[in-house]
Amino acid sequence: MIVGNTMTCAMSYLPINLQADGNAVLQTLMQLSGGIGTSITAAILAFVQQGINLYDGTNRGALFVLIFLMFNINIVILSQYFAFKGEKK
Repeated sequence: MIVGNTMTCAMSYLPINLQADGNAVLQTLMQLSGGIGTSITAAILAFVQQGINLYDGTNRGALFVLIFLMFNINIVILSQYFAFKGEKK
């Protein structure tokens, strides 16, 4: 929901001749962060599943993953709020 705003704002600070490179960097960072996020959530789920039967471990692990993701979503929303709060164009 916020990728478009962030990319548009970031690109507005770059000169025209560097916007293609800026787009490539942002796309690469999005792919990298998606891979890292998937790895972290899979690691949390696998760690919680150890030593418990699979059903209970998956339920508890999914709850921890949900809490982790909601925490990160709130950080992103707050960051976007403070980043765009003062700008009036």
